[in-house]
Amino acid sequence: MAHGLAINGRFLTQAGTGVQRFAAEIVGAWDALLADGTIHSSDVTILSPPGARKLNLQRITQTEIGSRGGYGWEQWDLPRAVGARSLVSLCNLGPLLTRRQALVIHDATPRAMPNAFSRSFKLAYSVLEPLLCRRVASLVTVTEFSRREIARYYWADEERIAVVGEGADHIDRITSDVRALEKHGLTRHGYFLGVGLGGRNKNTPALVEAYAQLQGKTNATLALVGRADARVHPTLPAPQGAKVLGFVDDAELKALYENALGLVYPSLYEGFGLPPVEAMRSGCAVLVSDQEALVEVGGDGVFATKRGDTNALAAAMLRLETDPAWRATLAARGRARTDTMTWRAAALRLWKTLP
Repeated sequence: MAHGLAINGRFLTQAGTGVQRFAAEIVGAWDALLADGTIHSSDVTILSPPGARKLNLQRITQTEIGSRGGYGWEQWDLPRAVGARSLVSLCNLGPLLTRRQALVIHDATPRAMPNAFSRSFKLAYSVLEPLLCRRVASLVTVTEFSRREIARYYWADEERIAVVGEGADHIDRITSDVRALEKHGLTRHGYFLGVGLGGRNKNTPALVEAYAQLQGKTNATLALVGRADARVHPTLPAPQGAKVLGFVDDAELKALYENALGLVYPSLYEGFGLPPVEAMRSGCAVLVSDQEALVEVGGDGVFATKRGDTNALAAAMLRLETDPAWRATLAARGRARTDTMTWRAAALRLWKTLP
């Protein structure tokens, strides 16, 4: 990086999902690594659209460029501003005009589950991602499962794709807001938690169906967190029999993790699965589907049931409630599993892939 590094800052204008969390944590970790001398570069700059959020950084600068946002900014304004620098795009897409670029593609969900996304979103990804896979200097993803899926759906050379993982330790910096329980009418170990209500791939209907099977057997509530972004996901019907909390901030979410019977995450498709990792780090027992990325990341720190088997999911949920020793053992395994999942380590691995 003789001419420095530019960071695609479009993520700072987007809603905060797991992908945007990844970008912000990687940039923050790079900033700390630059400050302590672990990595070196004389010029690292975030190039962002007008009105982007500002990050609190020591060594990395942030500059607004252009007069628009969205795909137009990313494809036209950004590459002109990059100049001779290397570019890193952390959130699935980047400019086609910039070959000297490291691109992080988190998953192939738009191709694997097209009905989970809006038409415009699917169109952008189906056109841009296969082309980017052929043009950029470096391809990166977050799990071995996603590595295989990107090669399959976007016709990329699997051998070219580096796997860097993600971190869990951002949750350690957050002070939980226990007022969230009273605010939402919940009690400690009195509810199952579901996160990611807005995405069809999260399989919320299966969670609601499993919970319905427990009526008359459980005293626990089903609390669902999340909201859909209409620009990305089609609108889903409101789940029946659940307490929908909508959007919660990080402090509330950590409190919900810490006090739940468990996080129940029966997702149909994931590239990594950050909510289970956050829950594990928070000392929360985690139930997942047997989806490949969730099993790869969670290991023995999660309990997996077969995708679509709501009977097995309901049985596991009831066991969380009625077997506190098992719940505590599962939570302890999950916590231990996250000890090596740090953003510093992920950032170092990613830094080594930069062109």
